[in-house]
Amino acid sequence: MQEHYNKTETFICTDGKNKLCNFEADIPLSVKIVLLFGGEIKVWVENKNAEIANKGDVIIIFPNQKYRFETQRSEEYITITADIKRLSEFLSVFSSSSPVNNVIKGAANDNEICTLAKNAVKAYAENKSNYRDTMLKGYVTALLGKIFSISELKKNEIAKSDTLSEIVSYCNLHFKEKLSLEILEHELHISKYYISHVINEKLGEGFNEYINSIRINEACKLLVKSDKSIKEISAEVGFGTVRSFDRAFKAKNGETAREYRKRNA
Repeated sequence: MQEHYNKTETFICTDGKNKLCNFEADIPLSVKIVLLFGGEIKVWVENKNAEIANKGDVIIIFPNQKYRFETQRSEEYITITADIKRLSEFLSVFSSSSPVNNVIKGAANDNEICTLAKNAVKAYAENKSNYRDTMLKGYVTALLGKIFSISELKKNEIAKSDTLSEIVSYCNLHFKEKLSLEILEHELHISKYYISHVINEKLGEGFNEYINSIRINEACKLLVKSDKSIKEISAEVGFGTVRSFDRAFKAKNGETAREYRKRNA
């Protein structure tokens, strides 16, 4: 079956028969779900050995996982592709984990999973509905929650390392601006709770402490190398008030900015 997708869509939900092929869609950073109601597919994901998906199985592909399908017997299926930015409840899961097995045996036989998938396909077909996207988000969120409750996920240390690198890079580029976990969540498309967890686990401090330490380090350079006032430096490195700057500076260095400047003059 040949499908034509709108590249601006954040959910694509279809059913079909025969030649599932590589289940490609035009949504970047997407999670892909296949419910197999007939036939047999050989599935390769990353460098793992091939898995066989049969009638009644569910296939799930996480964002950025390279995969390939090969039809063994003509299939009957539902496919769902969803932009993970619309699935904020699961951003930390997608950022830090990957399935132990991408083929979940017998999951499509679960009545709740089957009903949610069919409802998603039905809602997707209702192009004129003003609430279609909201309905799709609800069905897909519930579907993933059900799938995750019966599947096994493993922590991905590489993903965690990559996430930390992405967080650190962004903070180092934007520390002079207003920063919060909510802003990073929006800009990096990573759950704010997972960002907080990674910083705490890998850097040993809270988010605000980490941002303040970057700002204070920059302030120390300016205190020694420039004649700018403490008020000017405070504003330049991203503090809203001199009072908050003084408090953070003393907490980190054990002395005030004035004492630091005098000692290093």
